[in-house]
Amino acid sequence: MNTALNKVADPEVRAQLYENVTGLMRLAYEQQGIKALESTRRIAAVHEAGHAVVFEATADGVRWWRAYRLRIWRNDEIPGVNFGEVKRRYHPRRR
Repeated sequence: MNTALNKVADPEVRAQLYENVTGLMRLAYEQQGIKALESTRRIAAVHEAGHAVVFEATADGVRWWRAYRLRIWRNDEIPGVNFGEVKRRYHPRRR
C-alpha cells in the first residue's frame, strides 16, 4: 500500500511510525467499531482541506503555486469510504 509513511527515508523510523499508526487505528476500532474507519464525504473534504492549509502555511510561494483543486470521490468497493486529493500546479523556480 502506498502511504505517506513510504516517504520516510529511515527504515527504523518508518517502522516505528507504522507501528504507532497501527496501534492508534486498532485502539480507535476497539473503542468505536467500524465507525472508526468510516470516511464520509465531509471527513474526506476536511482532511484534504487540511493539506491545502498546511501547504499554504509552509510553501515558499516561489517554487509552488497554491492548491487549486480539491476532489472527493466515493470508493464503490468499500461502503462508507470516500477518497480525496488536492491538486497543485508546479511552478519551476525562476532564475
